[in-house]
Amino acid sequence: MNFTTNGEIVSIQQADQFQPGHSAYECGFFAVTMARSMAQIGQNPTLSPQQIVNQAEAAYARYDGNNSASNESGMSLQQLYDLLQEVGLHWQAIAMDADTIRAWVYAGFPVIVAVAETSVHDLALGDAVPYPWNPVGNHIIVITGVDTSNNFLVRDSANITPAGVLRPGPRTYDATQLCFVSATAVIPQWKARPDANFDPRKEPMMIDLTMANVAFYFDDDSGNWKCKQTGFSIHGGILQFYQSFGGDALCGLTYLGLPLSNEIAFEQGKPMVKQYFERGVVAYDPQHQEDNPPLARDIYLMHVHEQSYDQQQALIAQLQQQLNNLQKLAAQTNPASTPGAAN
Repeated sequence: MNFTTNGEIVSIQQADQFQPGHSAYECGFFAVTMARSMAQIGQNPTLSPQQIVNQAEAAYARYDGNNSASNESGMSLQQLYDLLQEVGLHWQAIAMDADTIRAWVYAGFPVIVAVAETSVHDLALGDAVPYPWNPVGNHIIVITGVDTSNNFLVRDSANITPAGVLRPGPRTYDATQLCFVSATAVIPQWKARPDANFDPRKEPMMIDLTMANVAFYFDDDSGNWKCKQTGFSIHGGILQFYQSFGGDALCGLTYLGLPLSNEIAFEQGKPMVKQYFERGVVAYDPQHQEDNPPLARDIYLMHVHEQSYDQQQALIAQLQQQLNNLQKLAAQTNPASTPGAAN
C-alpha cells in the first residue's frame, strides 16, 4: 500500500461546502464529489476545488429540489448510494466500527462515514470539536487514511475556522470518540471491485515501509529495517516473518513490537540465530536444534524465560563495554588511526 506525503491512501481534493447564498446542509454531496476527485498516489486529483463546488451544488439541487440557503434537506443514505453510482463509483456498506473501517482503508478503500457532529474531535485543535457553531446533528466526511496512533485522516468540507475559512486537510480525528451513523467503502476506479463477501479483516496482510504507521518506526537500510527508536535492525528471513506475523493489524509491529537486539548466534558456525523483540523472541533454526514447536518452520517463536533474557541482555552490555574499552586502547596506542586524526 502506497501513501501520499500526508499519509493518505489516495490523492484527493477538498472544497468548502459553505457557499454564499446556498444551503449549509450539503456535506454528503461534497463528500461524494471529493471522493470523485481521487486519483492514484503520485497523480493530481481529477477535480479542482471549484469543480467540486459546482458539481456538489448541482447535485444537491437535483436531489433536493434546489440549493438555496433555506433548503435544509441534507442527504439520506439512499441518496448517498445513488449519487456514488451516478458519478461512476462502486461502493459497499460496511460495519460501523473503527476496526472495520481501518481495515478497509488499509486495503486501499476510502470510507465515507456519517457521524454525530458532537463526536468529531480534531487532534490538531486540542482534541476539540472543530465546528464554530453549536453541533447538534449528523455530518458526512471522507476517511482517507490512518495515522500512527490509529486515528483517522479525513477530508471534511465543514471544518472551518471561526472566520469561515476551510482548514487544510487532511484533518486528524480522534478515532476513539467518533460515533458512526453509517459507513460506506468507496471503490477507486483503478482498483478491482471486491466480492460482496470480501472482508479485509480476514485477508492475509504483509506490512512494508510504504505504510505510514510502519515508516514511523523503521528506516530502510539497504533492504533491512532499522528501528528508529532502538537502533537495532531486522533482515532476511526474520524480517519476512515479522512483516506477515499475525496476518492482520500491523503484523509483527503489533504482535512482536520493536526489536531489542540484532540477531544473536546460538552457537558459532551453526545456521541458528535468535532476535529479541519487545513481546517475544524469534528464532531462525531450520533444523530445529534449539526448539521444535508444533508445525514449526525455519523461523518460529521461542519459549521465553525471563532469567535467560536478562542474562543475555547483561552479556550484550558486557560485550559492548569490552568493545568500547578496546577502541579506547587502540586510539591511545595509535592515535593516527582514529577517525579525524591528522595525517
